Amino acid sequence: MPLKWSKTVHDISQDHDNNITIHFTDGSQVSGTHLVGCDGSRSQIREKLCSRTGKSPLNHRLDIRLLGASVITSPELGRRLQEKDTYFFQGGDQAASSFMFWAVQDTPHHNDRKDNPDTYACQLIVSWPYRAGFLGRSEPIEVPASQEERLDLMKEIAQSWASPFRDAVFAVPADTHIQAVNLESWKPAAGKWDSLNGRATLIGDAAHTMYAKQITPNRFARVC
Repeated sequence: MPLKWSKTVHDISQDHDNNITIHFTDGSQVSGTHLVGCDGSRSQIREKLCSRTGKSPLNHRLDIRLLGASVITSPELGRRLQEKDTYFFQGGDQAASSFMFWAVQDTPHHNDRKDNPDTYACQLIVSWPYRAGFLGRSEPIEVPASQEERLDLMKEIAQSWASPFRDAVFAVPADTHIQAVNLESWKPAAGKWDSLNGRATLIGDAAHTMYAKQITPNRFARVC
């Protein structure tokens, strides 16, 4: 069956032979014997199947805030970070209850940066608990609006970290785009969605969202 993009689910119906039909908002429809909802963390199929059981299809936002960036680091810093692990590492600061993730995306041996091929391209993530008392604040710290404030907060969180972890954060260029990501979850449970007499199910992020990015939902569902 060919893929159909840019489809939004309007309704799901089932006939007396248990065949399933997906009705889309553009007036089109597709039918089959089974339905597998694999349309991501904001699954439209999950929403429709849960509406039949009265259970909530909505993700739960975790009490954690996260900032991430793709950064270019110097050869010296890149080598020191890679000494910790060739590919990636992650860890928490127990004293401050903060978290760091770092991963190598390109190395001087493989990157295609013609302007500066000796650099390392890396992914850097810093997260913290959304609760009063963090960093001595009386109120929980929300993600700042401006890029400058986001970088300043990342540096404040990393201030007490050991080298080279602290160095990785403090070396982030001022013009780096820092992305905020909402962490969310949705736990599956027996009876949480209608299986349409055993003909429908959910898989992947549609069935078990774990720390999912808050992004535009996929517009794809497959009927077979």
